[in-house]
Amino acid sequence: MLAALRPCWREYSTAFFGHLADWGALLLCAGLAGAGGATAAALLFVYITAGALMFRTALEVLALGAVFLTPWFLLRPDALPTLGPAFAVGLALTLTGCRLRAALVAHMSQVAARERQAERQRLAADFHDGPLQTFSSLQIRLALARKLIDRDPKAAGQEIERIQELGRTQCEELRAFLETLRKGPGELDFRAAVLALVQNFERESGLKVSTNGLANADSPPAEVAHELLKIIREALHNVFKHARASKVELEFARSEGALEIIVRDDGAGFPFAGSYRLDELEALRAGPESIKRRVRGFEGDLTLTSRPGSGSQLRIRLPL
Repeated sequence: MLAALRPCWREYSTAFFGHLADWGALLLCAGLAGAGGATAAALLFVYITAGALMFRTALEVLALGAVFLTPWFLLRPDALPTLGPAFAVGLALTLTGCRLRAALVAHMSQVAARERQAERQRLAADFHDGPLQTFSSLQIRLALARKLIDRDPKAAGQEIERIQELGRTQCEELRAFLETLRKGPGELDFRAAVLALVQNFERESGLKVSTNGLANADSPPAEVAHELLKIIREALHNVFKHARASKVELEFARSEGALEIIVRDDGAGFPFAGSYRLDELEALRAGPESIKRRVRGFEGDLTLTSRPGSGSQLRIRLPL
């Protein structure tokens, strides 16, 4: 019990007792006769209320005001007509200010907590869409290489070389990711980055990706560009892992004030049929969570069209 109270005691043994001394000094002003005592009390009261607005709670101010102002006016009834209303108004304003400050501090703490949670979710999504996807690909490629070792040693050796290249690429991506955390997203050649991402995906998956309209995606803002790359990467890897597709199409289109990305495949599709917007997918708890979260973060829109057994289409629209 004493150990739990010790931090509170350290806090109040300095600031609170200094505040208590200020109110005590206000009471001592009652001993000064005439206008001098009243003037000194008024100035000291202004000083006390200013400090209370910044550091004290409304309950503390109310308790100390009641304890010290009551005997002050008992000792100086002659000052009651002049200082009484001023002290009452000042005390009421101070109490209101303390409550507003406490509410503001609580609101700022909630905002900071939400920002920390959003940052944790962003980092988790970045690792999910980046290193985790690559490690999943590594597991698949290693399993393939293991099967090829006895059956076709030459093909197994080639597969191991591809795995080494994939590991090297992942190291570069991790370094770039850490650099982004240190400095924030920098400028990049978006079209070149998309082509590099597609080439890496084709090497990892063996799927051919046809890219159309990439010229329409010229120079999006840096922050949008980095998020778009993560969305595209996640969409392509979802096709590789779940769709059992033989071909993938990646298309870019410009509309008024927005960039559209369309990912089509001829795979298994989703368990449901039809087209669904982002809010509908949220209500159904369906669709790729990471992509939905990123699109929602940029106030964009998403439409998922599924044809079970015949493929799916993901259309994403982000404002620029």
